[in-house]
Amino acid sequence: MVTGLMHIDEGYVEAEGLNIQAGDIQANRTDLLSYGNLNIITQNMIANDSNIQALGNIEIEATMLDNTNSQIVAANIKTTTQTLNNANGAIEGSWDVIVDTNTLNNTEGTLQANGHVNVTATGNVYNTEGTIYSGEGTTVTANEVNNEEGFIGSVKRVFLDLFNLIGDNGTISGMV
Repeated sequence: MVTGLMHIDEGYVEAEGLNIQAGDIQANRTDLLSYGNLNIITQNMIANDSNIQALGNIEIEATMLDNTNSQIVAANIKTTTQTLNNANGAIEGSWDVIVDTNTLNNTEGTLQANGHVNVTATGNVYNTEGTIYSGEGTTVTANEVNNEEGFIGSVKRVFLDLFNLIGDNGTISGMV
């Protein structure tokens, strides 16, 4: 457990299972790989400029997760944040991806799972030119979704619970 800043620069961290607790985490050009589950808890921010992968599940709790231009991949992924910035990033689950946040910025980003993708945002979701997609079912609950030139879809069902949808040239697609 690190109480202050955990800074990993241009490295490679690999373990059978990882449990990381810190005030802040800054991962620059560093791959974090867990052959089991990976749990990350911070009091403040995770700045990910790298790849975070687990063969098992990933669970992240932080005030802010910045996954800009980066990748998070696991069997199941659950993020609990106030702000999730996934601009030009990828969060991909073999099974499920669960996002619980106030604000999601998925501009030109990808949230994808073979199973389900569930996004719950108490504020807004920005999916401009982004993709939110699943094989089994996609659910987005938010105050407002900006899906301008974005794609929200599923091989099976899509459920949106919104107050406002903005979507010039955006696509929402699913089967009944």
